[in-house]
Amino acid sequence: PEIPGAEAVHVDAAGIPMERLSGLTTRDDAEALMLEVYRTFVTTPSSREAFGVVLQRLAEGGPQLFHCSAGKDRTGWVAALLLHVAGVDEATILGDYLLSNDRTAASRAAVEAQIGAALGPERVAVYDPTLLVDERYLRTAWQAAAEEFGDLDGYLRVGLGLDDAVLARLRELLVVHD
Repeated sequence: PEIPGAEAVHVDAAGIPMERLSGLTTRDDAEALMLEVYRTFVTTPSSREAFGVVLQRLAEGGPQLFHCSAGKDRTGWVAALLLHVAGVDEATILGDYLLSNDRTAASRAAVEAQIGAALGPERVAVYDPTLLVDERYLRTAWQAAAEEFGDLDGYLRVGLGLDDAVLARLRELLVVHD
């Protein structure tokens, strides 16, 4: 929705490919697709460029909102990156990421009802992995960052092109010092 006084900026990071989503026939296929999506956050140049732009924009400060169509995958990845930049430990990042399943339960139920009505109730389980976040998804992206860039910091610096000043500014904005 339009927010009065806010500037909308569209950044195109690859998400779940709709043409592949519509052809899913098994839960295993859906899980494999989601693992692939999270790998592309790290391995696809256009996604890295998009995530780099988002983090650079966030480093500018001021009230900002970032989101994606479902608010769990691309948004979850950006939130995980921000928590990492802030120095939050991996277990806490993972716990925060998994909260999306609780927070999106109502909207997920509505989508599941639509799937059931359109494709049959037995198809809901096929699509379920695409409607949830899963520890394996985030760990897949972390592993891809380690394989491609040495670690998550390498991904931020080399993969996303963020320099020390941007990372320091993000940290400054994210960490409250008493």
